[in-house]
Amino acid sequence: MRRAIVLGLFAVGCTNPAPPPMDATNGADSSITDGGASDARDTDAAVDVRDGRAAPIVTCDDAGVCSGTADPVSLGAGIEPVVAARSPRGPLGSHWFCRPRDPARWNGRLVVHVVGTWSDPANDHRFPEQACALGFVAIAPMYENRDPARETCLEDGPCYEAHRREIVDGVEGAPAPVDVDRPNSLRNRIATLLARLAEADGAPWPTVRDRIAGGDWRTTVVSGHSQGSGHALYLAREEVTERLVLLAGPSDRLGDRTPTSAPVPWIAALRTTPPRTPAARIFGYMHDDDSIQVVAQVLDNWDAIGLAASSCAYARAAGYPNDCRRVRIAGDMCDGLLAHSTVVVRRWGASCMLGTGDNTNEATWRFLLTAGE
Repeated sequence: MRRAIVLGLFAVGCTNPAPPPMDATNGADSSITDGGASDARDTDAAVDVRDGRAAPIVTCDDAGVCSGTADPVSLGAGIEPVVAARSPRGPLGSHWFCRPRDPARWNGRLVVHVVGTWSDPANDHRFPEQACALGFVAIAPMYENRDPARETCLEDGPCYEAHRREIVDGVEGAPAPVDVDRPNSLRNRIATLLARLAEADGAPWPTVRDRIAGGDWRTTVVSGHSQGSGHALYLAREEVTERLVLLAGPSDRLGDRTPTSAPVPWIAALRTTPPRTPAARIFGYMHDDDSIQVVAQVLDNWDAIGLAASSCAYARAAGYPNDCRRVRIAGDMCDGLLAHSTVVVRRWGASCMLGTGDNTNEATWRFLLTAGE
């Protein structure tokens, strides 16, 4: 059972219990885009307005994880709404966050999970949700994710880094249609969400807010799926993070998307000037049937990053070797889009059909988040 707690600045209220998320089959209840996937639909986001400010409603489940959504526009001046779909008339995306119900269970670390193109963190958050069950606090910010680097940059090599920089930092340089200023940058969206959670939800968010505000990412795990994996890598290049988890990406490449096409300059440069996050703390997870990315290109990009070559086959139960840094799901005649989604959904079965089998990512996600501890 889940209990919803309205967190305002001056009062706490309760609503009726909400039902837990329902696993979806490969049909009307699944939401899959080029960059993101959800195998469950959460209840509609709600806010409580106090003193003109929207406070998040937090829902706690029997497993001891509390989670909720927040409207990005309400958190700071100049922040604009983002449609979480290819269609301009699609739904507006929301930030998502979670924490252990008992602050004493917090392990001292934050997960920042970056969803893929057109994805809405309100629906696409299974990986960070698992993190909170392990004692992390986690956020999945809604950001300007409507313009894939591959479509924006095509054969313009330097454009790929400019694309990442503008979306992450709000520094002008990417070509149209990308147009992200500092208030709408991923960094500002992270900062304003953490500031609101520190104000409205209490411990341990003030500690987390202060660390990020002070430029200290050493206790932060950065993860990203698909297009989001490139933004996560960009952050881990610039910051010393606790670890980087790359889920089905990144695939920034030039040429015709064949395995031999060239890496873009900012990826190639990582061979000689590696990310500030140490290579030993970088992990990758990918399905060999993925056709949204070119698997060989992603693997070559992992080589450039310095991600250790030690690879291991997907295992439903725990048991990955300690030196494993690349988890690979073997081909199973999957649809390429479904295969692209397997790394971020809770359940998938034969031929990658969502919610139809008893396979689960729980053990793999735990490994990706905690290996080496």
